[in-house]
Amino acid sequence: MEKNKKMLGIEHKSHRVSFAQPEFGVDFHWSYSNFTTYHEHDFYEFTLITNGKLKHVHNSNNAVISKGMIFLIKPNEYHQLLPIDNQPTKHIVFSIAPDTLKEITSAIYHEDIIEKLDSQELPILTLPKKNRSNIYNLVDRINQCPPNSKSISILIKTIIIELISFFIENIEPSKIFNTKQDTPTWLTTFLKRLNEPEIFTMQLKDIYPLSAYSQSMLNIYFKKYLNQSLIVYITKQKMNYACNLLQYTDDSPLDICCKLNYDSLSHFNRVFKSYTGKTPIAYRKSIKNQKQPN
Repeated sequence: MEKNKKMLGIEHKSHRVSFAQPEFGVDFHWSYSNFTTYHEHDFYEFTLITNGKLKHVHNSNNAVISKGMIFLIKPNEYHQLLPIDNQPTKHIVFSIAPDTLKEITSAIYHEDIIEKLDSQELPILTLPKKNRSNIYNLVDRINQCPPNSKSISILIKTIIIELISFFIENIEPSKIFNTKQDTPTWLTTFLKRLNEPEIFTMQLKDIYPLSAYSQSMLNIYFKKYLNQSLIVYITKQKMNYACNLLQYTDDSPLDICCKLNYDSLSHFNRVFKSYTGKTPIAYRKSIKNQKQPN
Protein backbone atom coordinates (compact mmCIF):
# COMPACT_ATOMS: atom_id res chain seq x y z
CA MET A 1 0.00 0.00 0.00
CA GLU A 2 2.88 2.39 0.72
CA LYS A 3 4.05 1.90 -2.85
CA ASN A 4 0.60 2.79 -4.17
CA LYS A 5 0.56 6.02 -2.18
CA LYS A 6 3.95 7.08 -3.58
CA MET A 7 2.97 6.17 -7.13
CA LEU A 8 -0.01 8.50 -7.06
CA GLY A 9 1.86 11.22 -5.23
CA ILE A 10 -1.32 12.68 -3.75
CA GLU A 11 -2.67 13.10 -0.29
CA HIS A 12 -4.43 10.08 1.16
CA LYS A 13 -6.85 9.90 4.05
CA SER A 14 -8.19 7.16 6.26
CA HIS A 15 -11.96 6.82 6.58
CA ARG A 16 -12.86 5.09 9.83
CA VAL A 17 -16.14 3.47 10.80
CA SER A 18 -18.53 6.28 11.69
CA PHE A 19 -22.04 4.98 11.16
CA ALA A 20 -25.25 6.73 12.15
CA GLN A 21 -26.25 3.56 14.03
CA PRO A 22 -22.89 2.03 15.03
CA GLU A 23 -24.57 -0.70 17.07
CA PHE A 24 -25.97 -2.19 13.84
CA GLY A 25 -22.69 -2.03 11.91
CA VAL A 26 -24.17 -0.80 8.61
CA ASP A 27 -24.82 2.51 6.90
CA PHE A 28 -25.75 3.98 3.51
CA HIS A 29 -25.93 7.35 1.80
CA TRP A 30 -26.47 8.96 -1.60
CA SER A 31 -23.54 10.85 -3.07
CA TYR A 32 -23.59 13.50 -5.81
CA SER A 33 -19.85 14.18 -5.67
CA ASN A 34 -17.68 13.36 -8.68
CA PHE A 35 -14.48 13.80 -6.66
CA THR A 36 -13.05 12.23 -3.52
CA THR A 37 -9.60 12.28 -1.98
CA TYR A 38 -7.42 9.18 -2.28
CA HIS A 39 -8.42 7.29 0.84
CA GLU A 40 -8.66 3.94 2.60
CA HIS A 41 -11.32 2.41 4.87
CA ASP A 42 -11.40 0.16 7.89
CA PHE A 43 -14.81 -1.11 6.66
CA TYR A 44 -16.32 -2.62 3.51
CA GLU A 45 -17.93 -0.21 1.06
CA PHE A 46 -20.18 -1.06 -1.90
CA THR A 47 -20.68 1.74 -4.43
CA LEU A 48 -23.41 1.55 -7.07
CA ILE A 49 -23.28 4.17 -9.84
CA THR A 50 -26.80 5.36 -10.68
CA ASN A 51 -26.01 8.22 -13.06
CA GLY A 52 -23.09 9.67 -15.02
CA LYS A 53 -19.48 8.54 -15.46
CA LEU A 54 -16.47 8.64 -13.15
CA LYS A 55 -12.81 7.71 -13.19
CA HIS A 56 -12.11 5.20 -10.45
CA VAL A 57 -8.58 4.89 -9.05
CA HIS A 58 -8.27 1.67 -7.04
CA ASN A 59 -4.89 0.74 -5.57
CA SER A 60 -3.31 2.81 -8.40
CA ASN A 61 -5.35 1.05 -11.14
CA ASN A 62 -7.61 3.27 -13.26
CA ALA A 63 -11.02 2.45 -14.72
CA VAL A 64 -14.01 4.34 -16.11
CA ILE A 65 -17.23 3.46 -14.30
CA SER A 66 -20.76 4.37 -15.33
CA LYS A 67 -24.44 3.78 -14.61
CA GLY A 68 -25.23 0.28 -13.35
CA MET A 69 -21.65 -0.55 -12.36
CA ILE A 70 -20.78 -1.59 -8.83
CA PHE A 71 -17.52 -2.11 -6.98
CA LEU A 72 -16.49 -3.23 -3.51
CA ILE A 73 -13.70 -1.59 -1.53
CA LYS A 74 -12.32 -3.75 1.27
CA PRO A 75 -10.53 -2.62 4.44
CA ASN A 76 -6.99 -1.30 3.86
CA GLU A 77 -7.59 -0.81 0.13
CA TYR A 78 -7.16 2.66 -1.37
CA HIS A 79 -9.37 4.33 -3.93
CA GLN A 80 -10.45 7.67 -5.35
CA LEU A 81 -13.22 8.99 -7.60
CA LEU A 82 -12.32 11.61 -10.21
CA PRO A 83 -14.60 13.55 -12.58
CA ILE A 84 -14.82 13.01 -16.33
CA ASP A 85 -15.41 16.29 -18.21
CA ASN A 86 -16.88 17.57 -14.95
CA GLN A 87 -20.20 15.87 -15.72
CA PRO A 88 -22.66 15.35 -12.84
CA THR A 89 -22.85 11.93 -11.22
CA LYS A 90 -24.89 10.11 -8.65
CA HIS A 91 -24.18 6.95 -6.69
CA ILE A 92 -25.30 5.02 -3.61
CA VAL A 93 -22.79 3.90 -1.01
CA PHE A 94 -23.48 0.98 1.35
CA SER A 95 -21.04 0.38 4.21
CA ILE A 96 -20.64 -2.48 6.65
CA ALA A 97 -18.22 -3.11 9.52
CA PRO A 98 -15.95 -6.19 9.15
CA ASP A 99 -17.36 -7.98 12.20
CA THR A 100 -20.91 -7.43 10.96
CA LEU A 101 -20.12 -8.75 7.49
CA LYS A 102 -18.40 -11.78 8.98
CA GLU A 103 -21.43 -12.47 11.16
CA ILE A 104 -23.83 -12.20 8.21
CA THR A 105 -21.81 -14.29 5.77
CA SER A 106 -21.08 -17.03 8.31
CA ALA A 107 -24.80 -17.35 9.05
CA ILE A 108 -25.76 -17.48 5.36
CA TYR A 109 -22.95 -19.52 3.80
CA HIS A 110 -22.32 -21.73 6.86
CA GLU A 111 -18.59 -20.98 6.86
CA ASP A 112 -16.23 -18.04 7.31
CA ILE A 113 -15.46 -16.74 3.81
CA ILE A 114 -14.16 -13.27 4.65
CA GLU A 115 -10.47 -14.16 4.62
CA LYS A 116 -10.81 -15.79 1.19
CA LEU A 117 -12.92 -12.91 -0.06
CA ASP A 118 -10.26 -10.44 1.07
CA SER A 119 -7.61 -12.34 -0.88
CA GLN A 120 -9.50 -11.96 -4.18
CA GLU A 121 -9.02 -9.18 -6.71
CA LEU A 122 -12.67 -8.27 -7.17
CA PRO A 123 -13.67 -6.80 -10.53
CA ILE A 124 -15.95 -3.87 -11.22
CA LEU A 125 -19.24 -5.49 -12.20
CA THR A 126 -22.40 -4.39 -13.97
CA LEU A 127 -25.42 -5.07 -11.80
CA PRO A 128 -28.36 -6.43 -13.84
CA LYS A 129 -31.34 -4.11 -14.19
CA LYS A 130 -33.56 -6.46 -12.16
CA ASN A 131 -31.13 -6.39 -9.22
CA ARG A 132 -30.81 -2.61 -9.43
CA SER A 133 -34.58 -2.22 -9.40
CA ASN A 134 -34.81 -4.40 -6.30
CA ILE A 135 -32.16 -2.31 -4.53
CA TYR A 136 -33.88 0.95 -5.47
CA ASN A 137 -37.13 -0.39 -4.02
CA LEU A 138 -35.37 -1.29 -0.77
CA VAL A 139 -33.76 2.15 -0.62
CA ASP A 140 -37.21 3.72 -1.06
CA ARG A 141 -38.41 1.65 1.88
CA ILE A 142 -35.44 2.89 3.94
CA ASN A 143 -36.41 6.48 3.17
CA GLN A 144 -39.91 5.79 4.49
CA CYS A 145 -38.64 4.47 7.83
CA PRO A 146 -38.56 6.71 10.92
CA PRO A 147 -35.07 8.02 11.78
CA ASN A 148 -32.94 5.62 13.85
CA SER A 149 -35.41 2.80 13.21
CA LYS A 150 -33.98 -0.72 13.48
CA SER A 151 -35.80 -1.46 10.22
CA ILE A 152 -33.26 0.72 8.44
CA SER A 153 -30.35 -1.52 9.44
CA ILE A 154 -32.34 -4.65 8.47
CA LEU A 155 -33.04 -3.23 5.01
CA ILE A 156 -29.40 -2.17 4.52
CA LYS A 157 -28.24 -5.65 5.52
CA THR A 158 -30.71 -7.15 3.04
CA ILE A 159 -29.19 -5.00 0.28
CA ILE A 160 -25.63 -5.88 1.30
CA ILE A 161 -26.48 -9.60 1.32
CA GLU A 162 -27.75 -9.27 -2.25
CA LEU A 163 -24.65 -7.35 -3.31
CA ILE A 164 -22.15 -9.69 -1.65
CA SER A 165 -24.01 -12.64 -3.17
CA PHE A 166 -23.68 -11.04 -6.60
CA PHE A 167 -19.93 -10.65 -6.18
CA ILE A 168 -19.53 -14.21 -4.88
CA GLU A 169 -21.45 -15.53 -7.90
CA ASN A 170 -18.66 -14.11 -10.06
CA ILE A 171 -15.85 -15.88 -8.18
CA GLU A 172 -14.74 -19.46 -8.80
CA PRO A 173 -16.35 -21.52 -5.99
CA SER A 174 -13.09 -23.25 -5.02
CA LYS A 175 -11.52 -19.83 -4.40
CA ILE A 176 -14.12 -18.79 -1.87
CA PHE A 177 -15.74 -21.92 -0.39
CA ASN A 178 -14.73 -25.19 1.18
CA THR A 179 -16.19 -27.24 -1.69
CA LYS A 180 -15.56 -30.57 0.08
CA GLN A 181 -18.40 -30.01 2.52
CA ASP A 182 -21.24 -32.51 2.50
CA THR A 183 -24.30 -31.48 0.51
CA PRO A 184 -26.94 -30.22 2.96
CA THR A 185 -30.14 -32.23 3.32
CA TRP A 186 -32.37 -29.47 1.93
CA LEU A 187 -30.28 -29.33 -1.28
CA THR A 188 -30.33 -33.11 -1.72
CA THR A 189 -34.12 -33.03 -1.42
CA PHE A 190 -34.32 -30.11 -3.85
CA LEU A 191 -32.13 -31.96 -6.40
CA LYS A 192 -34.43 -34.99 -6.27
CA ARG A 193 -37.33 -32.74 -7.20
CA LEU A 194 -35.31 -31.18 -10.01
CA ASN A 195 -34.79 -34.65 -11.51
CA GLU A 196 -38.53 -34.93 -12.18
CA PRO A 197 -39.55 -33.85 -15.74
CA GLU A 198 -42.65 -32.06 -14.47
CA ILE A 199 -40.33 -29.88 -12.34
CA PHE A 200 -37.27 -29.20 -14.52
CA THR A 201 -39.51 -28.39 -17.51
CA MET A 202 -41.13 -25.56 -15.56
CA GLN A 203 -40.18 -21.93 -16.15
CA LEU A 204 -37.21 -20.91 -14.01
CA LYS A 205 -39.31 -18.24 -12.30
CA ASP A 206 -41.56 -21.04 -11.05
CA ILE A 207 -38.68 -23.28 -9.94
CA TYR A 208 -37.00 -20.77 -7.63
CA PRO A 209 -39.93 -20.62 -5.16
CA LEU A 210 -39.71 -24.40 -4.67
CA SER A 211 -36.80 -23.78 -2.31
CA ALA A 212 -36.52 -21.51 0.70
CA TYR A 213 -33.81 -19.41 -0.97
CA SER A 214 -33.64 -16.55 -3.45
CA GLN A 215 -32.36 -16.93 -7.00
CA SER A 216 -28.94 -15.50 -6.16
CA MET A 217 -28.57 -17.65 -3.05
CA LEU A 218 -29.57 -20.80 -4.93
CA ASN A 219 -26.92 -20.07 -7.55
CA ILE A 220 -24.31 -19.63 -4.84
CA TYR A 221 -25.22 -22.92 -3.15
CA PHE A 222 -25.24 -24.75 -6.51
CA LYS A 223 -21.81 -23.38 -7.32
CA LYS A 224 -20.54 -24.21 -3.85
CA TYR A 225 -21.73 -27.82 -3.78
CA LEU A 226 -22.15 -28.71 -7.50
CA ASN A 227 -19.64 -26.33 -9.12
CA GLN A 228 -22.30 -25.07 -11.54
CA SER A 229 -25.18 -22.61 -11.50
CA LEU A 230 -28.80 -23.66 -11.13
CA ILE A 231 -29.51 -22.51 -14.70
CA VAL A 232 -26.73 -24.74 -16.07
CA TYR A 233 -28.01 -27.67 -13.99
CA ILE A 234 -31.58 -27.21 -15.25
CA THR A 235 -30.41 -26.84 -18.84
CA LYS A 236 -28.50 -30.13 -18.63
CA GLN A 237 -31.62 -31.84 -17.29
CA LYS A 238 -33.68 -30.45 -20.15
CA MET A 239 -31.16 -31.41 -22.82
CA ASN A 240 -30.80 -34.98 -21.49
CA TYR A 241 -34.59 -35.26 -21.52
CA ALA A 242 -34.71 -33.87 -25.08
CA CYS A 243 -32.14 -36.46 -26.18
CA ASN A 244 -34.29 -39.26 -24.72
CA LEU A 245 -37.41 -37.94 -26.44
CA LEU A 246 -35.59 -37.70 -29.77
CA GLN A 247 -34.27 -41.23 -29.37
CA TYR A 248 -37.30 -43.09 -28.01
CA THR A 249 -40.34 -41.12 -29.27
CA ASP A 250 -41.62 -39.67 -32.53
CA ASP A 251 -42.10 -36.22 -30.98
CA SER A 252 -41.06 -33.46 -33.35
CA PRO A 253 -38.48 -30.84 -32.27
CA LEU A 254 -41.38 -28.38 -31.97
CA ASP A 255 -43.28 -30.79 -29.68
CA ILE A 256 -40.16 -31.22 -27.51
CA CYS A 257 -39.55 -27.48 -27.48
CA CYS A 258 -43.07 -26.98 -26.11
CA LYS A 259 -42.65 -29.73 -23.51
CA LEU A 260 -39.46 -28.07 -22.27
CA ASN A 261 -41.16 -24.67 -22.07
CA TYR A 262 -38.78 -22.87 -24.42
CA ASP A 263 -40.10 -19.62 -25.88
CA SER A 264 -39.24 -20.50 -29.46
CA LEU A 265 -38.01 -23.39 -31.58
CA SER A 266 -34.98 -21.40 -32.71
CA HIS A 267 -33.96 -20.85 -29.06
CA PHE A 268 -34.37 -24.55 -28.28
CA ASN A 269 -32.33 -25.48 -31.37
CA ARG A 270 -29.49 -23.15 -30.33
CA VAL A 271 -29.36 -24.49 -26.78
CA PHE A 272 -29.55 -28.10 -27.95
CA LYS A 273 -26.76 -27.62 -30.50
CA SER A 274 -24.52 -25.91 -27.95
CA TYR A 275 -25.04 -28.91 -25.64
CA THR A 276 -24.76 -31.81 -28.14
CA GLY A 277 -22.98 -30.28 -31.13
CA LYS A 278 -25.94 -31.17 -33.36
CA THR A 279 -29.37 -29.81 -34.17
CA PRO A 280 -32.30 -31.91 -32.86
CA ILE A 281 -32.99 -33.26 -36.37
CA ALA A 282 -29.32 -34.13 -36.95
CA TYR A 283 -29.13 -35.76 -33.51
CA ARG A 284 -32.17 -37.97 -34.22
CA LYS A 285 -30.73 -38.93 -37.61
CA SER A 286 -27.37 -39.88 -36.06
CA ILE A 287 -29.13 -42.06 -33.45
CA LYS A 288 -31.11 -43.87 -36.17
CA ASN A 289 -27.95 -44.45 -38.20
CA GLN A 290 -26.26 -46.00 -35.17
CA LYS A 291 -29.14 -48.44 -34.73
CA GLN A 292 -29.11 -49.62 -38.33
CA PRO A 293 -27.34 -52.98 -38.84
CA ASN A 294 -24.12 -52.94 -40.86
